[in-house]
This record gives sequence, C-alpha cells and structure tokens, in this order.
Amino acid sequence: MSSDALHRRCVAALWRLVEASCAGGAASVNVAVGQATAAVRAAMGDEPFLILHERDGALHIDGRALAVDADLFQPLRGLAAAMQRHGVGETLFDQGVGEADLRAWAAAFARSAPGSAAPVERDPAAGRVAAPVGHGRRWSGGAQADSRLRAVYLQHRLLAAVGDSAGPAALVRSALHGVVERLLELDRGLEPLAELQRRPGTLAMGLRQAVAAIVLGRLTGLADRSLAQLGIAALGTATRLQGGPTATAVPAMVDRAEADFWIRCEAIAAEATEVNRPTASSAGMLVRCAVAVAGGAPLPADTEPEWLALVEAAGRALGLPAAG
Repeated sequence: MSSDALHRRCVAALWRLVEASCAGGAASVNVAVGQATAAVRAAMGDEPFLILHERDGALHIDGRALAVDADLFQPLRGLAAAMQRHGVGETLFDQGVGEADLRAWAAAFARSAPGSAAPVERDPAAGRVAAPVGHGRRWSGGAQADSRLRAVYLQHRLLAAVGDSAGPAALVRSALHGVVERLLELDRGLEPLAELQRRPGTLAMGLRQAVAAIVLGRLTGLADRSLAQLGIAALGTATRLQGGPTATAVPAMVDRAEADFWIRCEAIAAEATEVNRPTASSAGMLVRCAVAVAGGAPLPADTEPEWLALVEAAGRALGLPAAG
C-alpha cells in the first residue's frame, strides 16, 4: 500500500476514534482505538515520528497535504476543526504510541471546551520526545505556523536519509538545522523535500552537498542566513546533476519575497552546474566545490589554489576523502 493510502487510512481511523469518543459508547471506542493504533503505526512505518499538521483548515501528514475527496472530506474537516478549536497546530506521534495514548488523545479532542487538548511541551534540543503523543501550539501568521516540534521531526528525517555519509553527526546536525529552520519559514518550503523524498538516493546526495556547502560557507565567513540559502541551493543541485526536474524551482502561488528566494537558489544551482565554471567569487563556485567535497569528484585542473585549499579544509572537517 502506498504512503498516501496509509496516510488517508490513518486520518480516517483517527476521526472515527474522535467520533466514537464523542458518542461515549465504550464498545465502539474500544474498536476504534484498536483500528486507530494500527493505522498510525502502519502510516509511521520505520520512521521515528508521524506528524499531523493543520494549516488554514487543511491537514498535512509528514509535510504532505492530503487531497480531499468524498471519502475523506468529513475526517479532514472534522479533525482540522477540532485542532483549530483547541489551538493545536500539530500532533506528533512517536513509535511508543499505544492504545491508551490514543484513547486519551481522542477524549481530549472530543471535549467541546476550547483548550482542553492542552499542548504538551517537548524538548527539541534533546532530539527526542518525552511522550508518545504531543501537541504543538497553533500560531497565527505564516512564518510561525510551523513549530519547534516540526523542525525536530524534519531534522530526524533528514539525518536518517543522509546516514553517516556526510560527516561527523554533530556537524551534520548543526548544518541541517539551519536548512530546516529556513525551509519552515517559507509558506511552501517543504515542496522541494516532498519532491526529493520520492528519490532517496538523490535526497541523500543533495543533503551531503548541502552540508558540504554550509561548511564551506562557514570557512569563508558567510552569515547564518546566507549559509541556509547556500545549503538549500546545494540540495537542489543534486537533481540537476542527475538530469531530473530541479527541486529549487519557484513553487506556484508564492509571494514576491519568497519567489525571490527561490529564484536566487535556482540561479546558484544553475551556476554551479554550468559547463563553464562560475567566477571564483560566486555562490555558485561554493556549491560547485560542495559537490566536489560531497562526491569526492575532482575539481577542474585550472581551479584557483585558494578554492582547492578551501575544499581540502572542508574535506578535513567532514572527514571525507580529498576531492581535488
């Protein structure tokens, strides 16, 4: 069964559980909680978390919007309304979730009084969650709608995707943190990741390049904001190198500021993959060097010594073979 089908089954099962809790029949709740637990675990698979996120009345699972059809209309509308009523922007389930946890979750959402499903605080810095089910607060405003919980979840997914091939764990985690935070600030920032997740090998390559680009940028003294954009551009370069559709193209229906960000990322990625090497002062050259660091591919023979030295320094920091 596809991940989309598992996600849809999960939402339907969770809504049946909330409905059963509202009705109050013990027998129906027992059946519904068993079905919901099985559906959540199936949708989670081997991932450490499953996140249900509400935004502007629409539900997303693991960063992907769920399409509305006749079968899923009421579950989507009902869960979104319950989350809005209680001020919950997202619910995160982890591998420890069980029937008792989902029973308590549904009972809280079944109550009519706003705020009864109180958010459970977790410690993102610890890289783990303290309970099988937790809630992130619902914020008004685009940039704040994605909470710290979602950032932790995405970092875990990206760390799992890149494995130990990008460098020391602490350095990789630090580099990807900035990329995740910047993507979550954008209204459609998760679209590149949704595209890349369909190609795990390309995603892993892109993440290695993003980490290398950020390390190179730090060595040259770039500010954190510029580092994040450099990393995202390097992430998108992986699809260009494999001849696929770019992951840094401007998403549809974004505002001017966000469009400018994606245009800049796309320009950097294009420059990095041009046959004619970009000028030594450009962000494109940094990403070109990141590709070399991440893939162990040598740079052109006429590369300036200062760039070769920078690539060697980044390779040493990441513990990777010399690239040029």
